Amino acid sequence: MQTTKADIVKMVGIVKIHYSFNFKNFKDPDFEILYNSWYEDLKEYSQELVEIAFREAKKVNKISITTADIIEQINKLQSSTQDTDNALWLQLSGVLYKVSDLAYTYKNSTYVYDDGVSQSEEAYKKIQKIFNSLNPIIQSYCVNERGLICLTQIEPEQLEFEKARFIKAIPNLKERERIQENYPALDMVKNIGLIKAGK
Repeated sequence: MQTTKADIVKMVGIVKIHYSFNFKNFKDPDFEILYNSWYEDLKEYSQELVEIAFREAKKVNKISITTADIIEQINKLQSSTQDTDNALWLQLSGVLYKVSDLAYTYKNSTYVYDDGVSQSEEAYKKIQKIFNSLNPIIQSYCVNERGLICLTQIEPEQLEFEKARFIKAIPNLKERERIQENYPALDMVKNIGLIKAGK
């Protein structure tokens, strides 16, 4: 599930309590501007990822918390070298909103730029770039860019079920990656289905 405006209001409320001095001169319109600003910065990330990052930022920030602090924690979570099962899921779920927007443009836009490149082609290239930036385990789960696009079509309330499937598949996916790393010549295996993907 993506971060909502209600999530933002809740987080800002916690910040107001912990760092009340910073907001002593704020009026209602000021808070509305703050809510909108935070939402604009965080809306592309999953609710779960933002909540974890917010808690981590609250542990280390002594003066206040900004969206820059939260995004810094998100980046730390996503680039974790340990890549626990949960961190892998957070990395995947964290890009779904952005990919969803790009997929909509890819499927529906007919606009062509002056240089002859279509908006649809540009959107697909961005999806490819996101896919290529993901951990190999996640890439293996999605199979390809189109698989990643398919995941964006899952209803928010079904994401927990998808998370369970993903976590369950990870041991098989890791084994596949280990085999491919040790035996590069067998890379074709994934294309002919000799190694179970765990999906």
